[in-house]
Formats: sequence, C-alpha cells, structure tokens
Amino acid sequence: MRQLLILISVLSAVPGIASKHSAETLFKKEEYKKSLSAYLKLAEETPQDLSLLFRTSDLKLLLEGRVAALELLNSILKKYSKLLTHSQKQEIAKKKLEYSQVFISEEAQTHFLQALSKTRLKEWTAAFSPIVQAASVEPGNLLVLNLKADIERELQNYGAAYTTLKEIAHINPRTEHLLERLAEAHIYHKNYSEAVQLLEEEPIASLSSRAKLALAVAHWELGNEDTAKKLIEELTRSKKSEWSQHPVTLWMLYRLESSEANSSQAKTALKNFLKASSEKLKFWSKAGILIKWLFKSIL
Repeated sequence: MRQLLILISVLSAVPGIASKHSAETLFKKEEYKKSLSAYLKLAEETPQDLSLLFRTSDLKLLLEGRVAALELLNSILKKYSKLLTHSQKQEIAKKKLEYSQVFISEEAQTHFLQALSKTRLKEWTAAFSPIVQAASVEPGNLLVLNLKADIERELQNYGAAYTTLKEIAHINPRTEHLLERLAEAHIYHKNYSEAVQLLEEEPIASLSSRAKLALAVAHWELGNEDTAKKLIEELTRSKKSEWSQHPVTLWMLYRLESSEANSSQAKTALKNFLKASSEKLKFWSKAGILIKWLFKSIL
C-alpha cells in the first residue's frame, strides 16, 4: 500500500506543462477517471515519452489494477515497437516487472507475510492456505507466485508447482532462478524436449551448473548421449561447483560410463554416487525435483 501512495505522490508532483496541463489538473482535483482518459490520449500521441507513459500506467494500476496496467504497456510495446529504442523497451520491461511485484491490496500482503513467516519456520503445510489466499486476492503477483511454487514443491505437490512456475514464466521469463526450477519441473513431468528448448534459449556458457545438470539429464532422456556426456564431464571437472559432486551428477556419470561398457569407470562412478548420497545429505535438499527423477530412474 505504501508503494501505491508513493505512486500517487509522484503523479501529483509532476509540474503541468502545455499539453499535459489538463490531465494533471484533473488529477489534482481527484477526478481520476477523467484524468486517466486524458493521459491515455496523450500516451497514444507520444508513445516515446516514457515519463508520460509511466504516469498513465501508474494511474491505470491505481484505478483498474495490475492486469490493466500491464495490458497498456504491452499494447504500447506491440503497437509502437518500431518507434521505440532498445533502451526504451528495456525501461518498459522494468516497469512491467515492478508492477508484477507490487502489492495492490493490504489483504494480499497480509496473507503473503503470514505464509512467509511460516516458511521461515519450515511449517509448509501451515503456509499453504495463506499463500493460496494471497494468490486469489492478487493474481499475477510474482512475489506471491514464487513463494507459492516453493511451498508447493516442499509439500511435494509437483503438479501444482509446475503450473505455478509456468504462470511465472508467462509473466516474466527472466525471474531469478526460474530457468532451473522450470527445467527441472519439465524433466520430472517427462517433458524433456521442453526442458532442452527452454535451457538452450540461453548461451550454454551462461548457464549455471544446476541448469547444465538439468540440460544433461534432458539430453540423456532424449537419447543424445554425446551431448549429455560432454555436459556431465564439464560439471565433474569443476572443482569450485558443489554440483560436481551432486548425487544426480554422479548418477548420470555412472549411467554414461555403463552405456559405454567402461566397467571399471562405471564402478568408480557408482561408488562416488553412493558416497555422496550417504555423506552429503545437504545436497538432497537442492534440485529436489531432479532427485525425484533420479529415484524414478533407479527404480
């Protein structure tokens, strides 16, 4: 709610000049709907004026909600794509992300904070109800959806978590750690081609070790053993990454060596896998969905 009040103060503080005078006068008189209509007309006339566009979208957020504000920005991006510079498009993308993370209602924020406090105590079941309520009150809020996906995963409700992750990707595909989480979910649900397509949209060199492991698993399941082996060997050579000794990495190495009839190397890989599984239990809490895939693979 504080963020919304800041938006109002920013809007009211802008000095009225020439063509903007009427819209701003209406706003100061608290005739917000008429003000919005005037701003919308101005934004259409000068789409490259981002300060004007953002004042318009801020007001739309206040009056009509998140979806309406995002639709306005998306329509401007689509309609005037050729007029906007790369930098301006980036600024609009940042604004869209800002809208996706701001709380519009105190009720949703309260439910979110209740859920967050429960997760910090590892009380995942108790956290589920308030996060569902928050998502219901404010659909499309990335803060809510990210926490919801984490809670669903911890409750081993992987189908629901998968749906939530895809919703996050639709809103903002650049959400932090989304790439790894969604790729692992694709693998768990046997959508290996989707995992490969998602991960290979990025340069391989830019992928995290966790993402490279998921990519190796997906390629293996698709029968691309050479690609999988190259990725796994790269991971195991990395001395700085904890993922080099992750149980899934070592299990994949065992499978690759076994497929090439390297019995001695396969035995060594299996020994390392069993050792990592018993001694380094902290790894099992990471990439949990991949661990589930591993169990299904072994059994």
